[in-house]
Amino acid sequence: MTTILRIVLLLGGIFYGVMGARFLFDPAGAAEGFALSATGPHGWATIRGDMAAFFLVGALGLIWGAARRASTPLVFTAALFGIALTGRAINLAQAGSYEGWWTPMVVEAATMVIALIAASVLSRTARH
Repeated sequence: MTTILRIVLLLGGIFYGVMGARFLFDPAGAAEGFALSATGPHGWATIRGDMAAFFLVGALGLIWGAARRASTPLVFTAALFGIALTGRAINLAQAGSYEGWWTPMVVEAATMVIALIAASVLSRTARH
């Protein structure tokens, strides 16, 4: 089970790493998929920096946790995605739904739950 869990974490880390890299190197293309746009260099810098940071830190946490069987980076990754999920839930309550609103929420919730389960399981099976 731990091997499968670690593979899932690594695949998630690669997925989020690619997304983060895309925000760094193709912010306009990446932003389009998130219904984001910018009006100038300041906005593009924010999209490039903040979105890349979110996804790359999430990727790092999943990969680090899987590779080192370390619970701390997985807990922080779960917190990162949990806060994003909370923000989306608040937006859903305040602004209403939009087409496909549930997809990112499911992905964020799944990432959070998997990271927390992995933090618990891997910390018990860590090499000493």
